[in-house]
Amino acid sequence: MARPTLDAMEAFVHIVEAGSLTGAARRMGVAKSVISDRLAGLEAALGVTVLRRTTRRVALTEAGERFYAEAAQVLQQVDEAAAAAAAGAGGKGPLRGRLRIAAPVSFGAVHLGGMLMPFLSRHEHLQCQIELSDGVTDLVAGHFDFAIRIGRLSDSSLLARRLGDISRVVCASPRYLARHGAPASPEALRDHAILGYSQVGASRLWTFRDAAGRSYVAPTPAPRMSANNGEVIRDAAIQGLGLAVLPRFIVAAALTGGDLLEILEDHPLVPDGLHLVYPADRQVPRKTRETMAYLAEALRAWLGTHGQALALEPLRGGTPSALDIV
Repeated sequence: MARPTLDAMEAFVHIVEAGSLTGAARRMGVAKSVISDRLAGLEAALGVTVLRRTTRRVALTEAGERFYAEAAQVLQQVDEAAAAAAAGAGGKGPLRGRLRIAAPVSFGAVHLGGMLMPFLSRHEHLQCQIELSDGVTDLVAGHFDFAIRIGRLSDSSLLARRLGDISRVVCASPRYLARHGAPASPEALRDHAILGYSQVGASRLWTFRDAAGRSYVAPTPAPRMSANNGEVIRDAAIQGLGLAVLPRFIVAAALTGGDLLEILEDHPLVPDGLHLVYPADRQVPRKTRETMAYLAEALRAWLGTHGQALALEPLRGGTPSALDIV
């Protein structure tokens, strides 16, 4: 078996992560024919087919699945070695390599770019791909380095750093309140139209905290409307379709402008946690550590306006410690 070249391995990894030869060519800044030639050379060197190609998509073969995991790790090690060599013994050279980051749509579209772009501008050798989704992204299957997640985390094999809490509010439009009045207590929600968030159930969405700090779920009817995106729910609330529970950062402008009014202010909701989440079964390279450390501080500063930051332990190099496990 011939030895595949690094260029061919890099092309292959980009095809897998971009989902197509065209996407890989765009990411690498070369012609699609170059990517096709490198893939052909890789398969010739390995003596196996690593990708099944159709007119619309590519899919990994069983051999491709095995080779992808090793190839991605090799390229990461090459990036780390290049950075260390450039830095000499101090290990403080330019950050290099590829980063894949997942984040919620509402937060990512409005806030993440402003936080992350200054960091990327200072580290011109980093290549960053940001994927926005309000679903729970599979970091391992999607080959992500880390994710920003808002909410209560489910048990998993991932590691997480809780940065703080994002405040949530119950709100409604003046139109709705003029027609139906405001509930005097969470128990009165059963008599109102509510809007649902389809990513979580009512038992997590409408959870309040009593004076003793105990959490309890308010009784609510079936949602008049549900959506899997905060902006859609906010806009439905502005139109008077019902009461909504949303993170304060999504409704801040509507509250300031009077399009929505906060209600049940004397009955605090259980806040959403803000987390950095990353796979547990791999070494954390320097590029990921430093990006996460930068974002952790930026996110904690942001929480000063939109929630409450927590004291933060530094992320250690190499394998994450038990302190990072949620």
